[in-house]
Amino acid sequence: VASARWYLHLDLDQLKTTKVGRDLQGQLDEKAMAGIRVLERLVGVNPLKDLDAITLSGTDVEPQRAVAAVRGVFDRAHLIDLTRLAKGSESVEHEGHAVYSWLDPKTPGGRVYASFPEGDTIYLGPDRELMEAALERRASGSTGGGIAAEADRRAIVNVWADLTLLEGIEIESAFIRRVRKVHLSAGEREGKLYGRIVVETGDDKTSRLLGRMFSGAVALAEAAEHIPDGTSDSVATEASGRKLAIDVEIALDSLDDLVKSVVELQRGL
Repeated sequence: VASARWYLHLDLDQLKTTKVGRDLQGQLDEKAMAGIRVLERLVGVNPLKDLDAITLSGTDVEPQRAVAAVRGVFDRAHLIDLTRLAKGSESVEHEGHAVYSWLDPKTPGGRVYASFPEGDTIYLGPDRELMEAALERRASGSTGGGIAAEADRRAIVNVWADLTLLEGIEIESAFIRRVRKVHLSAGEREGKLYGRIVVETGDDKTSRLLGRMFSGAVALAEAAEHIPDGTSDSVATEASGRKLAIDVEIALDSLDDLVKSVVELQRGL
């Protein structure tokens, strides 16, 4: 079974319960809502109501080496009918499940694969091998790639990556080349938006240096008034052996000011 080397998990159920989620939904304009209504009529899915979580995972840096697992409420029969009507539709059996595919010139391999097992999760992607690996992990009850061990179950988003897959790719930063794994989680609790980054490096010296560099960069940005005063007080770093943990907490009522500051900083670069 192929193990994931990276994944991104978005917990839409969790997002719906937060102020951030409600604010995001409130920002949808009529054009966006019209697109959602069209999608609901075509495939029977309303993303705002029917989708619970989306997980993207892959074994390589190439975008075609990825698969999406989408959990929610679906009309499986309708989705299967749609795939059968698609151009160049084919199907094969794997692990007792049908794997459908159809032609799509926009994808790197020219085909899209999908499987609709019983239950609340469907699988989509441009790579048949990864699609079959996902079904094998489902059958074995394993998520693969260390996902279960690393995930913060309370977070809105979890990102995990084994950066050793970048070996052989030219990277200018010596520090980045020393990073082995990274896990990022972010969510909302007690009126604050929180984020946690855990970086595993090749040695404890690199962990300590990265921590100091991060803290220094935040303090410098604050001193230059690129970010609001007091931001550095909400950032904590802790190096332990080869691991560095960075924790950030931002009050939701000051989030808009911070976002505006970051946008202005990017425009000035």
